[in-house]
Amino acid sequence: IDNLIILSDGTRFEGSEGSGIMDFLNKYRHLVNPNLLFVNVDLSGRKAGFCEESWTSNTNDVYITGYSDQILSYIAQRGDTGQLAHVDKIDEAYNLRAIKTAGIGKLLQSDTPAPKMESLERPLPVISTAPRWRTARVFISSTFRDMHGERDLLTRFVFPELRARAKKHFINVYEVDLRWGVTEDEAKSNKSIEICLSEVSRCDLFIGILGDRYGWIPERYLAPDTEEFDWLKDYPAGRSITELEMFHAALCDSQNMGDRAFFYLRSGDFMR
Repeated sequence: IDNLIILSDGTRFEGSEGSGIMDFLNKYRHLVNPNLLFVNVDLSGRKAGFCEESWTSNTNDVYITGYSDQILSYIAQRGDTGQLAHVDKIDEAYNLRAIKTAGIGKLLQSDTPAPKMESLERPLPVISTAPRWRTARVFISSTFRDMHGERDLLTRFVFPELRARAKKHFINVYEVDLRWGVTEDEAKSNKSIEICLSEVSRCDLFIGILGDRYGWIPERYLAPDTEEFDWLKDYPAGRSITELEMFHAALCDSQNMGDRAFFYLRSGDFMR
């Protein structure tokens, strides 16, 4: 298993009460899957949020209090990412030999010559290659206060349906909604631009939604001194993070992003 999720009423998995589950986690991670994600959701909490436990040092132990849709989205993204990374490195983790494929309809050929099988009366079964899963990350850009309803509609209804359809084609779809992605500490340390633009760069598709608000304007453009963010040095000051996201996603490289960035304008007639 890759994810263990427990919905509790405030139980803390320490001492005699939780020794069983913690023993299991330690042994399972040691013997089977070191990347096992353990999530304890305390539904008795009065508000949703993450709580820090001083008695555990494992970064894959997540303790959450309260409930929100974003909690489930966080668990899904955190779990699938770890699982895919674990599978991608499985050969290195267990020191497996490389396998060469001779194409669909032919047997897999290893570096070691196969033993002779003249005594077989029937041919060996055909081994076909398994479908390769792909991942599509979609960034949602808008001012938060102006498009709260539209964002909820996307995350609650549109993307769940899209994920169900995409999985039939072996595609994992994840939406990136930074309403819950920038912590208060990160905002105070002026990392908002770096986080937002870095997430835009990681995504395959971009959705920009514009309504009546322009968005929050940072005092300075603070970002890593890398080629990816060089355009910020000459960009006019006093622009909102929403504009910076849209420029970074589509206008910096409009030729290559023409079929990957999509913009929607909300009609004032609709609001009236």
